[in-house]
Amino acid sequence: MGIGTGAPGHALDVERSSGHSIIRARSTDGSNRAKLILDANSQIAEIYFANNGSNKTAIYANGSGDDSLNFWSFSGKGTTATMDYDTGDWYFPFNVSGSSTSTGSFGAGYIDNKLGIGTTAPERI
Repeated sequence: MGIGTGAPGHALDVERSSGHSIIRARSTDGSNRAKLILDANSQIAEIYFANNGSNKTAIYANGSGDDSLNFWSFSGKGTTATMDYDTGDWYFPFNVSGSSTSTGSFGAGYIDNKLGIGTTAPERI
C-alpha cells in the first residue's frame, strides 16, 4: 500500500515530497499508551535509520532466544552496543569515549566505598 506514492516498494510505503514525513500513533483518552509492536516471529525485529536511501544505523532485537536490545552500524562495525535482556547490563565492544587510544578517559571519577584492582571482592576500604 502506498501513501503519497503510486509505486510502493514495501507492504506499507509512506512518502512525502515536501515537509516532514511523520507517522504517528496517538492515544487520546489519557489512560492508554500508544505502541509500535514489531513481532518478527523468531526472527530479528529491527528499525533502520537511513539517509537518502542509504542505511546508516539500526536498533534490533535478536529473535533467536537472545532477547537483548542491540545497536548496529552499517559502516562495517556491526553491533556497537548491546543491552542484555536478563540483567539490563550494557556491553560496548568499541571505545566508549570515542578516543582511538583508550576505552573511556573521562577526566575524573568517584568510587564509593571499595575499589578492587585485580579482584572483584576487595577486603578493605
